[in-house]
Amino acid sequence: MAAPIEVIDLIIDAAAPEKADAWRRLRDGLSISFHPVEDRKGVTMHARGRRVEFDAKTMAWIWLLGFTAWHAFRLHGPHLFWRVLTGRQIDAALRSNDGGYAAAEGDYEALLYAMRDFHALQVFDLSDDWPAGVPQPQKDKAGFDIEQQAAFDLTMIATAYVLLHEVKHVEFNAAGSRPTRPEEEFACDAFARHFILDDAADYAAEASSAADDVIGKRAAGIAIGIYILYAFTPSGGRAGSAEYPPVAERIEALFPDVRLADDHWFWDFAASLLIALIVSQDRSATIPELDGAPLAHALVQMLRGS
Repeated sequence: MAAPIEVIDLIIDAAAPEKADAWRRLRDGLSISFHPVEDRKGVTMHARGRRVEFDAKTMAWIWLLGFTAWHAFRLHGPHLFWRVLTGRQIDAALRSNDGGYAAAEGDYEALLYAMRDFHALQVFDLSDDWPAGVPQPQKDKAGFDIEQQAAFDLTMIATAYVLLHEVKHVEFNAAGSRPTRPEEEFACDAFARHFILDDAADYAAEASSAADDVIGKRAAGIAIGIYILYAFTPSGGRAGSAEYPPVAERIEALFPDVRLADDHWFWDFAASLLIALIVSQDRSATIPELDGAPLAHALVQMLRGS
């Protein structure tokens, strides 16, 4: 049974409201349908012909990872601001001596622990297995505090990014020709990225909002989308394979399309996610003595080598 298209439209429209008409022309022109399937092991989010199939477990996983990414920002973001003020090196000593860090780390790691078996899990029961500290999925921000509202907005953009990636696979299916792998994955990433970012400045002007704020928010949501892809990829495949490019290269591909000043807050947000991934593999890691965009680029290289 197809999923209510209104739900998919809601997600896409939340990420790029100005593309509402373009999105409907695209989905109708390709006759795309979205189909929930029974929960199964691994990640279920893929294009099959003109269908995009997913299961409830994967959608819950995306929601949890979106809010977990926000916790990563809460965990590592303060140290980035602290270094700007003090010049203090961000290393294991700083992390161990910061009592606030220890509490935030506990919250972050509790969420990672709750998702530790998702690759092997057959069925996920929201009523029994939902971790504390993250609200259950809902269609709007009603009842959320200010941080949950921010996490919700970014998670919606991240979810749209994941879905739009699959839409491009459908487009290749419909065309009957496609790039070789893993170039197709880069092409699908680029399609989703441009769909969300390309007209952000025009939308900001129409909404009387600061263009940098709108672009930064959308880019942060896309960064979470790539953080989600990282979590979806088994550890042995994150360096790349015959089918999929290295996750670090998929992160790096985002940055040239984020036309923001090197000291814009987006770069600290992206750096926080990257530091979370790096420190999860090497708790002794020392962060390069850079700030803003140069730091984010350097962290991608660290992740590539980890």
